Amino acid sequence: AATQRQVAFRVTASGADEIVSETTEACPPGETALTLDMRGWKNGSYDVTVELLEDGYCFFRDSFPAYRFPDSSAEGFRATNIGVNTPQNEEDLRLLHEAGIRQIRVGFLWEYVEKEKGVYDFSELDAMMALTRELNIETTALLAYGNPLYYTETDATDKTALSTDEQRRAFAAFAAAVVQRYPDLAGVEIWNEPNAPGFWDGDMNDYMKLVKQTSAAIRKANPFMPIYGGSIDISRFGTIGTTGKDGYRFMELMRESGLYADIDGISFHPYFHPYVCENR
Repeated sequence: AATQRQVAFRVTASGADEIVSETTEACPPGETALTLDMRGWKNGSYDVTVELLEDGYCFFRDSFPAYRFPDSSAEGFRATNIGVNTPQNEEDLRLLHEAGIRQIRVGFLWEYVEKEKGVYDFSELDAMMALTRELNIETTALLAYGNPLYYTETDATDKTALSTDEQRRAFAAFAAAVVQRYPDLAGVEIWNEPNAPGFWDGDMNDYMKLVKQTSAAIRKANPFMPIYGGSIDISRFGTIGTTGKDGYRFMELMRESGLYADIDGISFHPYFHPYVCENR
């Protein structure tokens, strides 16, 4: 007799032992995905366990968190104050809207906009911004990362830092073009996690120069645009000193360099790691 494969969903409320839902359904031949129907669940977080069964024997099990957000079409719906980082496409944005998300942070990546020196192609960002306006979603632009147009083969960096005046001028011009084109942005961030390896591998003082030069260009192009610096990985405590890799020390060095006078606020990423709880 042919084996009968089934998928069992077991759902418990997060942090509780009470089983909210427990279903088993047949897995059609060749089917690789089944949908878990969350309609009727209360809003909140859940723990979901999925088991793949064959003739009653479980040969695969996995668990993951699931969230039930309010229905944005329901009467009395109120949008959440939670924001989301970097939705990737139109489907993501529409799903976020349905979930009540009204704030997003999106990478406005320099190298994908300026592919020829001094020429900006905003077509993809135009389409995204048109949709966010339609959905009434506020967008904070992350202005970030290097551009191969402004690096040479002899550059010591791996394009994760801007160490020359030409590079900083070109980045500042790109930033000015962004805020002129999209005056309805909720704000702009200058770079991402400059204290984290892989995002900024250059000298810390070069980052300070970049923020000063870029913020001046933004102020000239759009005096009312909120500017944020830092985007600091606050969990990195290991290196304290002149390198500034420690998140808290990095903020102190920004203040000592006079950078706070050039920006409207600091953003930081409070990542949760076990040693953070014990040491802070």
